[in-house]
This record gives sequence, C-alpha cells and structure tokens, in this order.
Amino acid sequence: MKFAVKLRALALVMVFIATFTTTTTVAADENNGWYVEGQYTAFNISEDGDSVDLNGIGLVVGRDFSENFAVEIVAGVGAGDDSLYGVKIEVDRYYGLILKPNMDVSEKISIFLDLGYVDLQLKASGPGGKFTNSSSEFLWGVGAEVDFNDSIYGSIGYTDIDTSDGIQLGIGYRF
Repeated sequence: MKFAVKLRALALVMVFIATFTTTTTVAADENNGWYVEGQYTAFNISEDGDSVDLNGIGLVVGRDFSENFAVEIVAGVGAGDDSLYGVKIEVDRYYGLILKPNMDVSEKISIFLDLGYVDLQLKASGPGGKFTNSSSEFLWGVGAEVDFNDSIYGSIGYTDIDTSDGIQLGIGYRF
C-alpha cells in the first residue's frame, strides 16, 4: 500500500475516534503522568542520491515530569520493505530515548518537540547475502497531539534521524 493511502487511512481512524469519544479535557492532576502510545512511522532513508521508503510500528512509554516536559522510551520493528538495485532493505528494529518539551495551544491541542537518541538497525538481503547495519543517531522532530477524551489522544509528527526522515502517527492512552 502506498504511503499516501496509509496516511489517509490512519488519519481517518483518528478522526473516527475523535468524533465518537467523549470530549473531556485532560487536567494534569487527573492522571499520574504515565502514558503509552502505539506509533506507525513511515521512513524515507536517503544517501548519495539513493532512497528507500520503509515503515515501522513502535511502542512509546512516556512520563510527564511537568506540564511542559516529558521523557519517552521508544521501541519498534519494521513493517514493510523496499528494494534498491535488487537488494531488499527493511527496518529490523529501533529503540531510543526522547526528551519531549511541549506546549498547550488550546484545551485539546498541544505541540511538541522531540529531541533524543535512537539506534536504528536495517537488514538488507540480496544476491550477495544478508547484511545488517546499525547506527545510533541524534533524533529531532516536531508534532502535535489532540486529546480525544481525558485518557485517549492522537499524535502526528515529523521526525528526522540523520539520513532518514519520516511522518509518524500515533494513538495513546494516559494513565
């Protein structure tokens, strides 16, 4: 399935959830600060004029330490592959630590900045055999969260990791 179709489908799911859930705002003292989020990320990895489009599905565990700052641990695996010059390339796994300053724009919408460090491992297989490449890189990103009710939220963001960048969509739950 093409990236644009996947993006539209996930956006429709988020709109459906937002429409059919209650619209209670989240108060900082109503939860204990912990949250989990399922994420879908579409990566574009490019180097020396060549690029591949890869997908990942991940889990985020985070903690709000103040009204405007959170820390997250992210881990995920590949959810698709691409080929370049007859070599199949896919995300094997990724994990990292993210610092997340954020700011409320309204009662239901906040914007955030992701700053962190991530380890990304790619697998490649072709006529010459199988190879893995792991790199630890600085990550930065920007995005927004929309509260659907007092516990459930959706997020969309842009992430840049050295030679790769991508769009991520997520659905999360605050405890």
